[in-house]
This record gives sequence, C-alpha cells and structure tokens, in this order.
Amino acid sequence: MEKKCASVRKFFLELSRKEPDDGSTESSTFPEEIVILTDVSNERYRKFREEERKVNLFIRLIKGKLIVYDMPSSVHGSVQFSTGLMMTWHPQLDIHTGLDLSIDENYYCADIAVIPAGNGLNPTIIVEVGVSESLQSLHDLAKSYFSEQTDIQVYLALKFWPLRQDGTAAMIALLYLRENRIQIRPGNIRWFNNTDPNMVISFGNAPINDITMEFLTGKVPNNRYFGYFNNGDTVCDDEEIPIYQIPIPTSPIFTGCPGGVPPETPDNFNLDLWTIQVKALYYLNKEQQRRQQQQQQQ
Repeated sequence: MEKKCASVRKFFLELSRKEPDDGSTESSTFPEEIVILTDVSNERYRKFREEERKVNLFIRLIKGKLIVYDMPSSVHGSVQFSTGLMMTWHPQLDIHTGLDLSIDENYYCADIAVIPAGNGLNPTIIVEVGVSESLQSLHDLAKSYFSEQTDIQVYLALKFWPLRQDGTAAMIALLYLRENRIQIRPGNIRWFNNTDPNMVISFGNAPINDITMEFLTGKVPNNRYFGYFNNGDTVCDDEEIPIYQIPIPTSPIFTGCPGGVPPETPDNFNLDLWTIQVKALYYLNKEQQRRQQQQQQQ
C-alpha cells in the first residue's frame, strides 16, 4: 500500500514539472483512474480517510475501488480557501471544506460544499479544485453530484495546469447546473444534459491547449465558451471583467432552506475568477521556485 502511494505521489510530482503540451493530465499518458486497492469496504475506506494526511493523497471510494485523484499542494489549498471565502457572500449559507459525501454507495470528499442554513448536511453547491486531477475526472463527477440522492444544484470545477516556460499558466472553470437550460435567443430556451457544462471559462494568462479543446468538443454549446482561448481574446488581468464573472443562480442554492430564498437576494451571485487566478499563479510560482532550489542543492 505505502509503495503504491509513494509511486502515485512521484507520478503527480513529475506531472507538475511538465509542460502542459508535453504530458499533461489531458494526454494519453494519464491513466483513466488510479486505483490503489479494490474490494474496499465502507468501513475500511473510512479508516483510510482518517489516515489520509499520512499518505498525502486525496482518495475516493467508487464501486469498491480506492481511487487516488490528486494530492495536497499549496496551489490546491490556497484556491480552496480563497474560493470558499468568496462563497460566504450570504449569512444563510454555511461553507464546509473536505465534506464527506455518500452518493449511490460511493464516497466522495468535496473540496468546498455550500449548505443553506437549516438544511442539515445537504449541500446545494459543490466546488472541486483540480491540480493533478484530470479534467476527465472532474467532468465525470457531475453525474454523481446530480444524482437523485442529492440536493446539489450547482457544481463548479476549477482546473489548473503547470506553469509554462514563459511563466504563464492555463486555468479553466466549468459550471454545471442540475437544471441546465440556456437561452438560445430571446424567448427561446433550450435544455441540455446536466452532465455537460453550462459554460466554460478559460481564465488563466495562457490559452488552453489543443488536447483540452478536443476533450471539450461536443460537450459544450459553441456559444458557451468564454475567456482566453486564442491570442487576441480578452485576458483575465484585472478584477470585475464581465466575462470572468461566473454567474451562479441563487434561487437553486437555497433548495431545502426553511422559508425558501431570503428576501432581497439577487438573481445571481458573481464569482470573480481574477481573485482565484492571482492566488493560483502566486503558488504555482512558489512551487516552481522550491523545486528549482531543490534541484540546485542536489
């Protein structure tokens, strides 16, 4: 077990050193899932969760398989904290980090869970942060999170890639809605599969690579791509730029809240991706500097 965990940690660390176009988590070298144990009981999984800090890996239990999907890092931690802090915009919303969720006999640990006050431990928003975790893995979570067993209405996936040689990095936000409807034109609303993103925003200071675009093709309506995809697009380089505000509908957030949606609540809560980008870039640079120092000392 420990040898397997050490091997996975080494694999993730090697990924963080690679150029995104040279072995990223969207390349053919990344396994569909990293399984370290099979036939794991619920009780055994809970014991693993208690010792998760020791193995320094993030795990899920899917159909009896203990799956490693990411590892702790300063990038992951800083984005998780800053995004969670931004979610505290309403006094009747409780914010949880690392919340355990049991869905369809599988077990997940949500990076951020938003729960309306008075709704027990039933989140209506989930945010996942992926650094080593692949975009495929983040995307696949939508199906589980929108299970009929949950009250989850909004799922936001944030994916970060390693720094490129020029010091820039690609980042992407995918917004999933249980009621995934999009206004095609005034008076014409179309419903889409809720396991596909309602919108995708590229908010890094580097464009998304071709491998990622190939993955997204067919999953996102053409007019629902926003942000920095090609040279000449508006770059996320300041706060309050309209296309870098994720409009999260507020009415579904208060599902299960006694009394419904509180009075004077706006129709949407806008999450500014600039704040998240600044945090991620700072710690991506810090981690790169630390690796360089370690290499010089060897």
